[in-house]
Amino acid sequence: MKNLPTSRLASVLVVIGTVCSCAAYDDASLMTTSSMRAVCASQGYLRANGYLDYRPEEVSQIQLELWDRIRYETDGQMDWSSLLNDRHRTYSEKLYGVTKQDQDFLVLYRLEFNFSCVRVSPDLDVHLHEAPCRPSRWHIRRIDERELTCS
Repeated sequence: MKNLPTSRLASVLVVIGTVCSCAAYDDASLMTTSSMRAVCASQGYLRANGYLDYRPEEVSQIQLELWDRIRYETDGQMDWSSLLNDRHRTYSEKLYGVTKQDQDFLVLYRLEFNFSCVRVSPDLDVHLHEAPCRPSRWHIRRIDERELTCS
């Protein structure tokens, strides 16, 4: 095997380093102000809708998900107690990370058997995905829930 000149070897290493860093880099790999706002908006949505430790006292403000009326409504009356019991702590201490998808952020929560995502638009409109999600790990900015500074 021939020895590469030092300058050529250095060029090869720079190219390899650049390719590797580009493969793992994404806008969401750094915690930006907008991604932090998205995570905080997601946490606020989950708290207000009974998915964290907090139980909302005013049920009129709770946003119903796709299947909630089918599952919790009988004769036109919502069973708010059952709904809130089932939602309680579903997402507590399960924050996994955040990624950018098109213009929106997906805030990922690792549940027992899969991931669930909360989609947050640039104007902080928040909604829960009904189906499990699992974006590529290369583009997820991991978050330690204990280090969140949401106000």
